[in-house]
Amino acid sequence: MAKANTRGPNLTGANLDRIVKAIDLLPDPISWNAVVETVRGVMGHEYTRQALNKHERIRTAFDARKRSAGSPAAKAADSPQGMTLRQAQQRIAKLEAENARLRLENERFLEKFSRWSYHAFSANLDEEFLDRPLPPVNREPTKGAPR
Repeated sequence: MAKANTRGPNLTGANLDRIVKAIDLLPDPISWNAVVETVRGVMGHEYTRQALNKHERIRTAFDARKRSAGSPAAKAADSPQGMTLRQAQQRIAKLEAENARLRLENERFLEKFSRWSYHAFSANLDEEFLDRPLPPVNREPTKGAPR
């Protein structure tokens, strides 16, 4: 009997946060196979490399982690020194990977902000207009909708 092809839930918000934090913790050498396996453990659903790669935050975390894999702190974690020093080195390597990922994410947000600023300016939208508060959310049920 063929296995039913059930699709996992869309990855957004908190799910992406959990995944990128899990990527920061992956041991070297990092690979997409390791990411797919980690996501399966974290989310309880299997996603393909291609599906994960479509999310900019996941792709950025993977790229930053791949770059930090050759860092001196990551290499030092393999030395035969005491366990507490090894734990500190692993923590430093993890924090360096997280820092690199956050720097890349921040750079992408700044690029997006610049793009939005240009488009807002070209549409004659001023800062006062853009800083207006959002309208309140209507939480009332739609008339005729099932409850």
